[in-house]
Amino acid sequence: MKQAGIRHVFFALCVGLGLPALAPAAFAGASADSIAGKVRVVPNPWCASDQAQHYAKRTGNSLFDVKNGYSRVLFVNLPNPCTIRIYTVDGDLIRTIENTAGSSTTWDLITASDQAVTTGIYVWTVDSAVGRDVGKLIIIR
Repeated sequence: MKQAGIRHVFFALCVGLGLPALAPAAFAGASADSIAGKVRVVPNPWCASDQAQHYAKRTGNSLFDVKNGYSRVLFVNLPNPCTIRIYTVDGDLIRTIENTAGSSTTWDLITASDQAVTTGIYVWTVDSAVGRDVGKLIIIR
């Protein structure tokens, strides 16, 4: 899918959910960088439901086992080192993660002010010496 297509789907989703549309300039800069489009967040959407439990059982990965207290998403294909920033769709920074541990790291779905994130759409950026990647994450509680 082309980047323009993702933006249109994201905009339609925001409008359909009654959320403010994200200003394109707020997270600009991903298209020309060498890591753009490589970083992934799994599972996405993150869903605290029986579907998430089914995923955990199917994969054998307790990382996503909500009932046992593992409310996390996994960032993969990361450059090392890098900085991950997570924003609300309004552009408010809610968490910064410094990754020096390799090509993947987790986020516990907790904000910098020690609050669990709510249902919604979040924007993440990954910045490193080799460039920037930008993406969206959906949380369904």
